[in-house]
Amino acid sequence: MARRNRSSQMKREREQKKRDRQRRKDEKAAMKRERRFGNNGSGEAGLPDPRPDRSDGQENRPPESREP
Repeated sequence: MARRNRSSQMKREREQKKRDRQRRKDEKAAMKRERRFGNNGSGEAGLPDPRPDRSDGQENRPPESREP
């Protein structure tokens, strides 16, 4: 009885460790994302958003080089 109890406790602890490790990894990745893209990927701070909303990409050119 004692052995079974201990092994299930160890199993629980292993699963808890696994969850903690995954949670830390996710938090670290989220922090990196926030640092890189400002608040929530909107591009206010840091680099611009990697998913531009323009479809043709001409809005960032000067007006004389745009096609009519």
